[in-house]
Amino acid sequence: MKHITHTSTRLFLITLTILFTLLGFVFTADANPTYTVRTVYFQPTGAPGPTRKIIELLIQSQDFYRAEMERHGYGPKTFKLETDGAGNVGFYPIRGKHNADYYVTDTYNRIKSELPRAFTLPALAKDNVLVIIVSGVSIVCGTDCKRAYGGYYLGDNTGGFALIANEALDLRVLNHEIGHTFGLKHTTHAGAIMYTGSDILLDYEARWLDRHHFFSDTHIRSGAPQFLENQEIIAISEDKLRFKINVNSENGLHQAQLTRGKSPNRLDLVLGTAEIEGTSTTIQVDVDRSDLIDGDSVDIQIMDIHGNTASKTLSNITLPKPVIVDINTDGVVNIQDLVLVAARLGETWDGKEDVNNDGIVNILDLVLVTNAF
Repeated sequence: MKHITHTSTRLFLITLTILFTLLGFVFTADANPTYTVRTVYFQPTGAPGPTRKIIELLIQSQDFYRAEMERHGYGPKTFKLETDGAGNVGFYPIRGKHNADYYVTDTYNRIKSELPRAFTLPALAKDNVLVIIVSGVSIVCGTDCKRAYGGYYLGDNTGGFALIANEALDLRVLNHEIGHTFGLKHTTHAGAIMYTGSDILLDYEARWLDRHHFFSDTHIRSGAPQFLENQEIIAISEDKLRFKINVNSENGLHQAQLTRGKSPNRLDLVLGTAEIEGTSTTIQVDVDRSDLIDGDSVDIQIMDIHGNTASKTLSNITLPKPVIVDINTDGVVNIQDLVLVAARLGETWDGKEDVNNDGIVNILDLVLVTNAF
């Protein structure tokens, strides 16, 4: 990709400023104007102006995703950045009406109210990713305050948005927030870009992006996946829970991910993922009990083979009792535990021998103990 010079950058910014003044907005000359990452540099009154660093970071982020997708075996796929008519990566400089302090509160809505309409019209805005870099601030605030945040639009849309305080802008922050706009969520894997201060994509993230509309040239926007039924959450061990959800897709299913909903002082977090296929299946994902508490919500996202997605929330969940297979609590699961369960076989019982807590001791309890040998 051609990098633009400092002179080209100045000319590009001056030209855009004139066009914004005369027309309010002008769309760039990309052959395919949809599914594009578009960047705004929002400059409050008295805040510093943009530098070439923004363009350099955007190109580096694009290169990061390309390299990571290739490393995972999907080829050099990456997202498109909006460019000028000559193919040079650029951004939109927009001057705010107030000083920087004004935009720290309710940042996105206050900035959005001052953007040209072409950035906010649903038909355009929700099919593209909008990255807003806010000058003169160290935090941006929505329901909470942080250096940056991002998200994606639900429903029949492909885009999302990210807000980044210019003072916090670096490559890892940009990669992380752009990841959110593609539907990637936080993880506890210390090597992942969706963790903090790290710089790789995980396998399931690359698989998700492989069919995402921003990374695929063969997307077909039709027939989003559907949720049919949520089965009961079950405990499969002392430490693990199993979620089972029935889904279908006329196009064919691709991937599912379960995410803990965001709550005060707790991030949204990927609990588990599943590779799925066919037109109808039961998603089965095992998650760590320690990642959830009673009252949490769990978001389920599914993607079909064409990159169409659907999302559903299980609200206010109640965790089932843990399955304890060490019946005699001697620190090891063996034949002695199995004998204790077998001694009460067929009984209505609420003790430890009823391993799955369904009120009766039966073959299912024996199987759970046996599987833990």
